[in-house]
Amino acid sequence: MDLLEVGIPPPDQQNKSKLIFNTRSLDLCGQMGAHKKIQVKSLAWKDSWDLFQKYVGTDALNSDPEIPELAEMVAKECCGLPLAIITIGRAMASKVTPQDWKHAIRVLQTCASNFPDEFDDTDGARNQGFNIISTLVHACLLEESSNTRFVKFHDVVRDMALWIASEMGEMKGKFLVQTSAGLTQAPDFVKWTTTERISLMNNRIEKLTGSPTCPNLSMLLLDLNSDLQMISNEIKKLPIEMKNLVQLKTLRLCSSKLSSIPRGLISSLLMLQGVGMYNCGLYDQVAEGGVESYGNESLVEELESLKYLTDLTFTIASASVFKRFLSSRKLPSCTHAICLEKEDTEMGLGQQSSRTPSPTTKRVEGETRCRGPYFLLFLSPSSSSFGIHQSSNNPSPL
Repeated sequence: MDLLEVGIPPPDQQNKSKLIFNTRSLDLCGQMGAHKKIQVKSLAWKDSWDLFQKYVGTDALNSDPEIPELAEMVAKECCGLPLAIITIGRAMASKVTPQDWKHAIRVLQTCASNFPDEFDDTDGARNQGFNIISTLVHACLLEESSNTRFVKFHDVVRDMALWIASEMGEMKGKFLVQTSAGLTQAPDFVKWTTTERISLMNNRIEKLTGSPTCPNLSMLLLDLNSDLQMISNEIKKLPIEMKNLVQLKTLRLCSSKLSSIPRGLISSLLMLQGVGMYNCGLYDQVAEGGVESYGNESLVEELESLKYLTDLTFTIASASVFKRFLSSRKLPSCTHAICLEKEDTEMGLGQQSSRTPSPTTKRVEGETRCRGPYFLLFLSPSSSSFGIHQSSNNPSPL
């Protein structure tokens, strides 16, 4: 770079200013005619940590009890390099949740050479999701709720987001979103043909009739449809009639009064990653025509057959099914919450449940009996809490 061309005069008796620049190339220092070359060495840990705290600030460091320890891990990833410490410290100054910091650690530790090994790291993916939501909150595109587990979406911003996601309105059929619209019937299945994601949450839909053809559908949300009691007879023949749902990855039926799901339905959706059946009223019974419905051990068996399942919430209505669940090698680790709910039924929660690890609870001692409707926030490696509560108000987690 020619300093004269950018307006920096050469030093003389009147102009005694100094120009300081940094580079990783010693050759460049020679080409620029540097009078003095100073090598900036890596800082010792104490100096690194002090510098990092200075740029992060006390507001972020004190926003959560977990963050100081996570912040030290982030600072150590900078390996004492001042420029990295300053840059990353400034970037983390607005991060006030543990998930944001865990995501930063993951990003700093991940490189192209080990990316394939990280493919199935669902905990890392979840932290990345928290980081994205935090970024949107800071940009005022989402609003914080009084409940820290939820965020709010302004109607105008929501419409804009759907418009952008549908290729600036050119692919309006890509999303079908009618939440809290007071629907008693599902939209015409003709609209489902080109749809990729459908959300009909918080309506009063009683049944899904007909046999929709939706080869591109990857998400179907039916949460909080408290009147939903039946998925039509055509879906009992899912392996044949619904074979086009090959891309479905998320199915949520939480807090509905769904009383019958034919045996074989869930296991036929081979690409499912997320299944939400929390508090949906499924008990031991036999559906019309002798087709077994959920609430028995077939539920656990079908869920176990889902190769890509990583996020599960569901209802258990008998002690035998609960014990079968605990014996599974796969399901406890991907379960976010389960509902133990049936009147006059005893659930034995003793030594068996200690096989599932948790950061805050190492084991469950003694024998606990649960009578009546209860729900259990289940222990998994990514869980932060564990509790058994009486469920008189039918609470529903995320």
